[in-house]
Amino acid sequence: MKTFRPTLIHVQWAAASLAVAAFALAAWYGYRASENEAAELTGIDADVRIVLEANELRYLAARMDSLQAAYAAEFDRRLTAPTPSPTPAVPLPERQTPRLQFLAAITQFRESFKRLSAETLSGDGQKMLEIVRTAFEDYVRADERSIGALRRDPDGAGERQIARLIGTEGDLAGQVAAPLSRVALTAAVRAKRKADGDDGSAQTTLRRAAIAGLVGSALTALYGAIAWRLTRARRRQITQLDSQARTDQLTGVGNRRRWEEALPAGLEQAKLTRTVVAVAIIDLDRFKQYNDTHGHPAGDRLLAETARAIANGLREGDLIARYGGEEFVLMLPGCTSRQAEEIVDRVRVNIPDKQTFSAGVTHSMGDEFPVDVLTRADEALYEAKQGGRARTVLNPPPQVRTRATSPL
Repeated sequence: MKTFRPTLIHVQWAAASLAVAAFALAAWYGYRASENEAAELTGIDADVRIVLEANELRYLAARMDSLQAAYAAEFDRRLTAPTPSPTPAVPLPERQTPRLQFLAAITQFRESFKRLSAETLSGDGQKMLEIVRTAFEDYVRADERSIGALRRDPDGAGERQIARLIGTEGDLAGQVAAPLSRVALTAAVRAKRKADGDDGSAQTTLRRAAIAGLVGSALTALYGAIAWRLTRARRRQITQLDSQARTDQLTGVGNRRRWEEALPAGLEQAKLTRTVVAVAIIDLDRFKQYNDTHGHPAGDRLLAETARAIANGLREGDLIARYGGEEFVLMLPGCTSRQAEEIVDRVRVNIPDKQTFSAGVTHSMGDEFPVDVLTRADEALYEAKQGGRARTVLNPPPQVRTRATSPL
């Protein structure tokens, strides 16, 4: 699973704006400590608190995104790691340190949001806070649903839930950055106007410098939020284009490019983990005759429905791709030729319009070239076609065949 998630950018600009605000606050309270008329500063103090709380919420949102991606990736790594045990004990995400830190960050976010909500905000500020509150609660509920699915079925729910946690659906920082920056900027500008109304004393000059720092912090965060949203939209577009380049547009399964990238990786994984991986080639029988009889639109529909029927019969982690024309290829990690034959014959009965197919199956330990594995599967497919179609022929590696025919 490869999902782009540049959470480091979130943390960088959120931490930077928080740091600027912290320096401004230090200067502000340095001034305030020497001010005799503390009551006059109450309004400006409230604006300062608003800016700092908004900065704190942005930072916490970015931190939660990073922690969520960290514990989901760790869970995915442990779930897919090779193990000699047939039923590996996979620790649930809530038992991991990043998950505990994530839950602590949720509590901190709620507390900071409560403090910010208690401040006097304009009507627009209240609307912005409502956007933040809704995004946060939706984010937490989605996380709880995913964790609940993983807790109930850590093996079966795996990839889809982990993808949701790591993917852009979990981008809280991107959703709350703009409204929080707007709240902070409004408060900082209001504080600056109040400071500008003072006399020209040295204390007033220091006050104006502190407020200018707060305005700069808010502007930096706002520009960062806008830039992040534009970058995120661009990244999403690139990801979609990349996915389209590896997807067969007619059937919705992987295309030949996807297959040619996946097969070498699958063989390498089998070699590293000392497991097997099966490869099958499926070819619809008499497809040209079907096309000529029913027309090309019906032929296209048959190909799409066949791809769905095969995909629905595969396990999580298996791969189907359209190799060309009416040919589909399967990669089945952890399967011998005989086990792959069972999967192929199981999906055979689900092909629409009583259409049949022939299949050639082989497997590999990963210690050979992809072309050699495909050649064996293709030879088996040819034998199935020559033998009368509508059947599966196995062609395991030579050393396996030798062992299988040896006397006990």
